[in-house]
Amino acid sequence: MKAGIVTSLNHPGGNVTGFFNFGADYGPKRLEILAELLPAQTTVFRAHISPSNPDAPAETAAIENAAKALGRRIVIANANTEAGVDSAFTIFAEQHVGALYVGTGTLYLDYIGRIAAVAERQRIPAIYQLRDKSSPAAS
Repeated sequence: MKAGIVTSLNHPGGNVTGFFNFGADYGPKRLEILAELLPAQTTVFRAHISPSNPDAPAETAAIENAAKALGRRIVIANANTEAGVDSAFTIFAEQHVGALYVGTGTLYLDYIGRIAAVAERQRIPAIYQLRDKSSPAAS
């Protein structure tokens, strides 16, 4: 959309086919889904975004705007290592996390299993860009 290839993802127009997976456009929808699934979590959504991801600034702005529109508070924990992932969950515990929005980028492909395991252990509802291919549920 920003590049001018299509006017909208819902109605691209013309003879357009293909696959598009950009977090800044899907992030707000993921937050809407969390809001529908967890209406009691009215004040807190968490974001976990790799600062080294070139899409991070646009994705961050999009989810911050979506959270504000949904009346949610969002806190961003940056991580770009496994230790950073662990630190983010420490922050989430201290902040009494209501839900976890897992951002886009290759970091998450490397650590998605760890992120999912810790979120499950801490009983934090989460939404992800992709499914962890190594999990039994992915089979």
